Amino acid sequence: MTDAPAITEGQLPSPNTFLFFGIALMILGMTAVGSQFLFTIGTVIFFGALLLVAGVAELVHIIVSKQRKKMVFNVLSSLAYIITGILTLNNPLLGALSITFLMSAFFIIAGGVRIAYALVHIREAHWVWFLLGGVINFALGLMIMAGWPATGLWLIGLFVGIEMIFHGTAWIMLALALKGKKTA
Repeated sequence: MTDAPAITEGQLPSPNTFLFFGIALMILGMTAVGSQFLFTIGTVIFFGALLLVAGVAELVHIIVSKQRKKMVFNVLSSLAYIITGILTLNNPLLGALSITFLMSAFFIIAGGVRIAYALVHIREAHWVWFLLGGVINFALGLMIMAGWPATGLWLIGLFVGIEMIFHGTAWIMLALALKGKKTA
């Protein structure tokens, strides 16, 4: 097994590239947080388009590969992608409501599982962090569910915006660290 070659300083893009990318992500993130409904609908439309393209690609692969064994499962899979993509693109608002409802259910279930995990491991170090994470997830799920369907109009856009802000911050910090290395 060979090790991956080390990246030399000359192979990295300029820190300014990372800085620009980070700032752009932060601006997009702040825009998403300020326009949560538009970013929610945009994200759902993008997700629907991805499903449709994936389904069509899988169907084309089935036709081109000419493998007929167990083909029915591949066809059903591709049709599931295509139908879900079309339905999501046809009614992105309903898609946003559905995704938000599933997110709420996920947070409630994941929170319950983490709380149970913490309680089972109460004698181990750091169990309280699992408990805290579980309580936060559970509470988030309940808050999303309590506000549903209204939360379906803005939640996805808010989450995408927050993620972009933090991701942009990470790129900016990388750029600053690289600039600091060059001056040292």
